[in-house]
Order: sequence, then C-alpha cells, then structure tokens
Amino acid sequence: MDRIERLKKRETRLVNKGNKAVDEGRDKKADRILGRAAKTENLIIKLEEKKKKYLPEGRRGGAVPKGYHKMPNGKIMKDSAHKKTKKKK
Repeated sequence: MDRIERLKKRETRLVNKGNKAVDEGRDKKADRILGRAAKTENLIIKLEEKKKKYLPEGRRGGAVPKGYHKMPNGKIMKDSAHKKTKKKK
C-alpha cells in the first residue's frame, strides 16, 4: 500500500470518528479530530500534486550513453558535436 492510499484511509477514519463525536455532543473532541483529518487531507493533496509534477516512470531519462553528454538545458549531444577543430600549421 503506498503512502497516499494509507493517508486516505486514515483521513476517512478520522472524519468518521469526528462525526461520531459531534453526534455525542463532544464538540471539543470533534474539533480536535476533524482538525487532524483536515491536516491529513492537505497532506494528501500536496503529495498528489507533487506526484503529478514528475514524469511517469516509463518516460524518465536514464544514464547518458557513452560518447554523449547532457547540456545544461537538458539536451543530449555527442561529445564531438561542439568541439573546436585544431588549426593546421
């Protein structure tokens, strides 16, 4: 079970527990538990947004092949592509 699923399960458990406390008239306990549920929900949202930001597993780049190098802008070029030629005397 990954982290987001586990947190969703925790959040639903806390909401149910908080609603039960509201029904019993225990407002202070309900506020505390529902506050924890809200924090957990915010964490879930943050993690889901972070996960969307990265490329899917199949599209991630691997190591740069031998004879190539990675430019600062992310392009992969051959090592000899922009080397200057030597002048003949």
